[in-house]
Amino acid sequence: MAKGKQVYVRHCAGCHGSEGTGDGYRILGADPANLTSPAIQNKSDAALLSSIHQGKATMPSWNIRLSQQDARDVLTYVRTLAK
Repeated sequence: MAKGKQVYVRHCAGCHGSEGTGDGYRILGADPANLTSPAIQNKSDAALLSSIHQGKATMPSWNIRLSQQDARDVLTYVRTLAK
């Protein structure tokens, strides 16, 4: 989880916020997803990994910048944000 938090802080917190509540930067006027919400937390690991790798709406694709392991580590960390 420590590795996931480290990757999250470096690459994700700018938009999703330090606590994952979506209170970071807005890109093109869109609100970043609140990663603590039930709508996100109830998604499957596969769906969330797909969003990380492929991007979604105004969120860029991270498949070039993050390894498969980094993406899984971030997902593990994101799962702890709602607790």
